[in-house]
Amino acid sequence: MDLGMGKTGILFLIVWACCGAERQYFHQKNASTWEEARKHCQSCYKELVSLTADNIQFLAQNLDADYWVGLRKNLSDSRCWSRWSNGDPLTFQNWYPGRPKLPKPNMCAVNLGDSCSNINITKQSYLADDVCMIQVDEFCMNTTGVTRVYPMCIPHVEEEVEPSENSCVTLLSSGMWIELSCDKPLPYICYEDRFYANATVSNVTVDSMTVSWMAGPGDIKLYRVEVRGDIHLTENTTNLTMNFSDLTSGTKYRVQVFPVRCDRDLNPKNVTFYTEPKCVRNLTVINVTIDSAFLSWVQPVGNHSFYKVTVNGHSSLPRHYNENIQIENLRPGENYTFIVNAEVEDQSRSGDTVSTSAYTIPDKVSQLNATEDKGTITLTWMAPEGSSCCYRVCVQEEKKLIYFNKTFLGTNLTLKNLTAGTEFQLTVAALAGLMPNDLVKGEAVTIMYTTVPSPVSNLTLNSSSGCITAVWNHPVENFYRLKLGQGPADFTEITTNETSHTFKNLKSGVPYNVTVYTELTNKSLLSEGVSKCIFTLPLAPERIYVTSYNMTSISLKWDVPKELQDSMVNYEVKFTADFWKHTERMNVTERNVTFNALKPGTKYTFEVKTLAGVLESESIPTFAFTVPNNKTLILMIQCSSVKQEDCENKTKILEDLKNIVRKKLQDQVTWNLELKEK
Repeated sequence: MDLGMGKTGILFLIVWACCGAERQYFHQKNASTWEEARKHCQSCYKELVSLTADNIQFLAQNLDADYWVGLRKNLSDSRCWSRWSNGDPLTFQNWYPGRPKLPKPNMCAVNLGDSCSNINITKQSYLADDVCMIQVDEFCMNTTGVTRVYPMCIPHVEEEVEPSENSCVTLLSSGMWIELSCDKPLPYICYEDRFYANATVSNVTVDSMTVSWMAGPGDIKLYRVEVRGDIHLTENTTNLTMNFSDLTSGTKYRVQVFPVRCDRDLNPKNVTFYTEPKCVRNLTVINVTIDSAFLSWVQPVGNHSFYKVTVNGHSSLPRHYNENIQIENLRPGENYTFIVNAEVEDQSRSGDTVSTSAYTIPDKVSQLNATEDKGTITLTWMAPEGSSCCYRVCVQEEKKLIYFNKTFLGTNLTLKNLTAGTEFQLTVAALAGLMPNDLVKGEAVTIMYTTVPSPVSNLTLNSSSGCITAVWNHPVENFYRLKLGQGPADFTEITTNETSHTFKNLKSGVPYNVTVYTELTNKSLLSEGVSKCIFTLPLAPERIYVTSYNMTSISLKWDVPKELQDSMVNYEVKFTADFWKHTERMNVTERNVTFNALKPGTKYTFEVKTLAGVLESESIPTFAFTVPNNKTLILMIQCSSVKQEDCENKTKILEDLKNIVRKKLQDQVTWNLELKEK
């Protein structure tokens, strides 16, 4: 061949080698003619083997006999030794020396077909020692090279026997070829291309699936399907699909589909899959805290590989292999949905999800405080970290009686009509949840608060010269604190559990302010004070002196007891002139006074008493006469007695006259009666 023909053969071989399927070879020991062998190979395999430079060494190993191969001198057309029985071109030859036997050299023509490129060959070719001129009009051999070409020649009739036209190639145990009569019984070698195809599964459920596969090569009458997992199941079918049921959920199965040809298994089609796992059971939130939740569940019926736990609003969690889980880093008071589903290694097969919801416990409130104003308590607090829907407020009186227990939305609450002077336990707990049955209560915060006691009522003060007695009413038995003072810095304080008290050894005539508080001694808590002011009863002056007098004035001075010496009191001085029916009062702050514009010779009666507020002491009396302005009044007396002796007794007459004047004037003015005779 020329260079162009050689290049074409090499190209064809490369394409075939790269694109050819993997072949399997089967040595058949039953001796058969070449035609019988070929029919058997075509029926149960693909064809008699075609020999190439790539497989000759492999096939020749350990041969213990001669085997038919797929090369026949005249197969279907006039070309000799040109194509294998499967139609592949002859690209490789390994003849035994001197084979095939050829007739004497003779000019011959080789027809290489009608569908080939026109190649003009003008030179001669030599085969062995014989020379045969080959005239080639067209050439169509897909070869990479030809070792020798033995054209079909029309030999001359000579004494040598003409080679048989019914010749087939036999592979010797040495790997060389010889041609023998095709009718000779020999073992043979079949081949087929390895069958590669995967089965597929569909309609996978927790306990069933459908397996489908492609048809096998050739005339496949039967498929054997083997299922391996927790069961060993083998089924035969002529269909290309098979349904399986009563499988175990969440289980790995390996399915092999064997095309069966001539009682022989072809390369199986394999598929591995998992049935879907069933859903977990009894998913329960066992416990929640302010930042965690503990979940538990029962594993699903069947099998599974692991669990997938999902929490809304939370970062993804790794695979979990136990039937409980502690989920951390949650926010207080939040509603979380916990989703759990069983998984298998093939994560396209997931079990149905099961979910449950729960609130984490809300955090506790802060800065709980109570203030009171005029009997009304305002309770305030700060909302906790995280979330909360409302608050449960409980007011318990002296740790016994539940006074108040309600739910509120805000962060402050006004409490009225609480018992005064009573200790209350005030408790606030944050709640989370929407429905009453879903409410989760956080840790309660408690403070103790004592209401201000009620003030006393009906405070009454009574005083004497050195004492003040306070009396009051109150419906509850409590202790009372009393303050007695003359000013902010001068006071006396006592505590009593009685409803009255007497302050003694007080200054006379001094105003005292008495304030009474209701006191809870164990809490040092005072009510509003109730105050009244009263003077101690003032003492009377001790002595009154007339320091001077004349016809129209009288001056007085008096002493006071020591209890009054430092008291800021007033004095009331009253004078009376009975004769003149004249009475007058004067209030003074000093302990002396002078009365002017008096009548001469008149007796004035004086009374001095101490004044303190609305209180006054007893009066201390005295009297004094103004200096008289003497005038003479002559009276003419005529005796009218029937008895002469009565008219003659002058002493008796004067005494009777004095009695008459005394009766009229008494001692209210200065007078003197004398009897003078003419």
